[in-house]
Amino acid sequence: MKLLLRSYYDIVRKNIEDSVPKAIMHFLVNHMKRELHNVFIKKLYRDNLFEEMLQEPDEVSKKGERTRERLCALQQAFRTLDELPLEAETAERGYSLNTDPTGLPKINGLPTSSSYTTSSGSSESYTASPKNP
Repeated sequence: MKLLLRSYYDIVRKNIEDSVPKAIMHFLVNHMKRELHNVFIKKLYRDNLFEEMLQEPDEVSKKGERTRERLCALQQAFRTLDELPLEAETAERGYSLNTDPTGLPKINGLPTSSSYTTSSGSSESYTASPKNP
């Protein structure tokens, strides 16, 4: 019987030891947290501080201005590049879309020239043109 009472006493003591920090946390710390939050809100949200708190530092505003200028320059460069005709790109690659190398209009569906390799290994070229009647 004495052993049972001792075990019961140890269990109750352990439960109280576990409950005390929980009670302190619940009543003291959480209460202080709520109260401090209210105090901070009252101190911070004053009309005369709004303007001061909303001011951004000079370096941040200068960086924003530089970024806006770069954005405008990049947008203008994009528009300029977008306006360039497609022929400029193709001429840069060495061929034209609208004419063959002779300067004559291209006939759709008919290749203007091509090269082929013969069985002897020599490379020859031919030019395709419409038949003369």
